[in-house]
Amino acid sequence: MWSHGGVQVMVVEDYDDYRDALCATLICESYRPISCRTAESAWTMLVAGLRPATIVLDLALPGMSGRELLKLVRATPWGAVIPVLLLSGWQRLDELGLDADRILPKDAEPVSIMRAVDRLVVEGRHSSATDVRQATSDRSQRPAYRQA
Repeated sequence: MWSHGGVQVMVVEDYDDYRDALCATLICESYRPISCRTAESAWTMLVAGLRPATIVLDLALPGMSGRELLKLVRATPWGAVIPVLLLSGWQRLDELGLDADRILPKDAEPVSIMRAVDRLVVEGRHSSATDVRQATSDRSQRPAYRQA
């Protein structure tokens, strides 16, 4: 049986409905989502010691942007090892030179987002270059969870 044992995944998204849907899907997948409406609130939690297994981050946020949060996180020893999945409605994200481990469009299928989260949790930073947008929902295709 596939179980994450309550692994924390931080979701940083300003649109309440989208963030709530992501968190609900993560709960269904046995993750423990940490919901943040702003990059500032996410940064506060991270500085206070929260260490999620993965961060799902919107690029365009009010106030501090997702890009700014990503730079702050990557500048810390603890943040350099946290995998980040970047979600955005912007086109051509691969040309922005962001230090995210995965980049998906915001309109990606929920199963693609969950498979990307699965891979990041299991494999960590800069996991294999398999195109997660092609991932299936077949649970037999999932890697076994390894404790770090």
